[in-house]
Amino acid sequence: PQEFVCVEPWRRWDIHYKKGADDITVRWSQLTDVCDWEWGDITNQSKRFEYSGRIEVTGVVAGRPVSFNGYGQRDRSWGSRSYGPLEYGLNMAAQFPDDAAVHAFLLKMGDGTVRLMGYLHMDNKTVGLKSCEVTVKHSDERGPPISGSYNFVDQSGRHMEIDSFSIINHLGFGVRDEDPSKCVLDVSKPKSLMFLTWQRYVRRDGVSGRGYMDANYQVGKIPSRM
Repeated sequence: PQEFVCVEPWRRWDIHYKKGADDITVRWSQLTDVCDWEWGDITNQSKRFEYSGRIEVTGVVAGRPVSFNGYGQRDRSWGSRSYGPLEYGLNMAAQFPDDAAVHAFLLKMGDGTVRLMGYLHMDNKTVGLKSCEVTVKHSDERGPPISGSYNFVDQSGRHMEIDSFSIINHLGFGVRDEDPSKCVLDVSKPKSLMFLTWQRYVRRDGVSGRGYMDANYQVGKIPSRM
């Protein structure tokens, strides 16, 4: 069983997991401003909000007391949206121990155009992204993104350089060719794939953080740089 308690709208959530003797509570508090996606033709039938936060975890797992602090990401989406003939997409978020955070959703469309949405949070200020350059390497054409780099510039001119990211773990899905709304765990045959990954990010100043990176793409369309 899971229980979600809104302590303060947008700012504080408590998530409680319990199964048998295992009992965990996650306390989530807002760190960044809320990113409100506005992508016109893609999102005109839907809404999506996303932001970074701090977490405090306490509980018992397999008889062992657990307690740690860290960071996390929250999004709230509803409605229908279509990315059209998407060739390649990366959706990522990373948080660092100095309370810096970044979120970017980068899409390469079928016509070659690239769309970007996201934010950069530093020094207690959240600003929307102006540009994002990424290099990426997958394990193979049917595997997850395993390494690469990012260079972010926000709309106020601030920079964040992530000189490297490296994969920690992943989960892969294939999209059914006959019904793109359905996914399968077999990634050996579908023409379109999706990988949910957990990554280690290292900034140019040497500070290391953690975060997720989701890759969605057509097989044979992986770029080395965007």
